Amino acid sequence: MDKLYHPTNISRFTDNLIRAVENKDELNTESLLLVLKVLVNGPPGERCQSFYNQTLPPDRCVAAVLKTKRTQDALRVDQEKCERLINLLLGLPYLTDHLCRALSILIRCLDPSSSLKTDVATKILTHEDFYKFDLTAVRHCLEQSTSELEITAIKLCTQEASEEVFFKLFDHWVRWCSQSPEVFQIVSGIFNELVRRLKCKRRVLSVVAMFIKELRTTCDINGIDMVSLYPYDVQNLIFLLQIEPESLKLGGDRDFRTVLAQIRKEFGRVRHLNPHLALLLSTHFPLWNEFLD
Repeated sequence: MDKLYHPTNISRFTDNLIRAVENKDELNTESLLLVLKVLVNGPPGERCQSFYNQTLPPDRCVAAVLKTKRTQDALRVDQEKCERLINLLLGLPYLTDHLCRALSILIRCLDPSSSLKTDVATKILTHEDFYKFDLTAVRHCLEQSTSELEITAIKLCTQEASEEVFFKLFDHWVRWCSQSPEVFQIVSGIFNELVRRLKCKRRVLSVVAMFIKELRTTCDINGIDMVSLYPYDVQNLIFLLQIEPESLKLGGDRDFRTVLAQIRKEFGRVRHLNPHLALLLSTHFPLWNEFLD
């Protein structure tokens, strides 16, 4: 009986109902509505209102409604309502995971030419619950503006680097970078610029080292090939650069010289065609720098 009324079970029925409505499956819609009507009343003897609030709280209801195609189509037509909903949710002091998903949907419903897009991106990037947003919302924000990310990166690089501070300010960016080559390359590009522009170069390189270390760990845990995050035309070079020189030397001088010759050839090509990318690679794989100068 407890499993029947468990919130997870009710959530499953709710998702099934949404799909049935979207697919215009009238038979299943009626059946699921009947089941949900029984379930949300709660177990025998329990007050309906308290059980409903426990199992289908308002934030989940908002997210569920916004998942339907009909709602999204209506919001695309009524941009004023879409903008009001976005501002309403962003004005809340606390965003649950469901509300973050709701906002992500609302952002996709905004007209591409909407003047609100940049403002929304800034508000999301500066919100305390920013780390809860999904990759789609993050990519949207970065398409509009990278200034808030740049400010965070500068803050990291202009103070004494520590893992505690790094985790606090950048752990969620590591997660998104592991999920998206686009986000990874934007973040890497910002650090690359800071290496070139800031006087505290050693601090910047220390932060980059932490970034790559945590990214590699995150990729390993989630079974992601870190090489795939780099531009396609340098992935062969990245594969070789990931091998530590000392480890390679254990295989003998001949193997080391062969690999080094290939790395020098590929790196020379990158340095000639794209000096900024060459600088980026030298900061991501510093163990090879003494062999490439």
